[in-house]
Amino acid sequence: MIVFDAARADATPALLGEGPVWDERRRRLIWIDIFGKAVHIAGPDGRHRGSFALPVMPGTAMPADDGRILLATEDGFALLDDTGELEIVSDALQGMPDHRFNDGKTDPAGRVVVGTVSLSGRPDASALYTWEPGAGLRTLVPGVSLSNGLGWSPDGATLYFVDTPTGRVDAFDYDLGSGAVSRRRPFALIDGPGAPDGLTVDDDGGVWVADYGGGRVIRFAPDGRVDAIVIVPARHVTSCCFGGDGRRTLFITTASIDIPAEERHRRPAAGALHRVDVGRSGPAATPWPVMSSSHAERTA
Repeated sequence: MIVFDAARADATPALLGEGPVWDERRRRLIWIDIFGKAVHIAGPDGRHRGSFALPVMPGTAMPADDGRILLATEDGFALLDDTGELEIVSDALQGMPDHRFNDGKTDPAGRVVVGTVSLSGRPDASALYTWEPGAGLRTLVPGVSLSNGLGWSPDGATLYFVDTPTGRVDAFDYDLGSGAVSRRRPFALIDGPGAPDGLTVDDDGGVWVADYGGGRVIRFAPDGRVDAIVIVPARHVTSCCFGGDGRRTLFITTASIDIPAEERHRRPAAGALHRVDVGRSGPAATPWPVMSSSHAERTA
């Protein structure tokens, strides 16, 4: 097993840093601070380029094909432009006041796949969904407690998914044509000290899983074996993605919440963005097709 050490890429702090994605068209890394209500932009080296303050908590961010950023929030979906202006395109969570969107991504076909979390912490009350304007939300995986990391195998035929309280990464057969899932089975178990959070899949089919509370990212080979670990100088590791030149840098987000003051002094990198070269590459995010989904979906 190979062990790597991540280093802080930038000192931009976050309460709950999450959801890094690489926007290849604009050569930028997009990541969010959920509780800090912000979207952060970094360059190929991970250094901060700018931030946008938001009126709502973002759950995830995805590049759109017109250069804007599609946000899944506590209310629905919105497009963010370079001036910080928000265009609300859906209030998909209207009627679900106990929920907000959490982790999500576009699949290799550009379809939005996103999960929810219960704000009151109710177990099995959330779900993983696909969303299309006009069609609304379609449930993929019901009975979820805390919908988190997801990613696809290089051929798009397998979806990896984390429901954090299970302590597992599960795999599904995935139909790229329809977005349907089937044949759920356990893929990997996070055996403490933390719990699985966000994940990414590299170009060789390895699954990199953030260990929230464990201060590391774990790589599972396609057969489920652990073959690499990245040590992160922050206990709460939230997610990761590949980006930068040749998409060969693993970027890692972290959180500074729920950390005692004395530990914060010892680990000043908590909440920052980190980076490491692990000798592999990964795919860029597939842009969401705005033009083919341009009509707004509002219920009021």
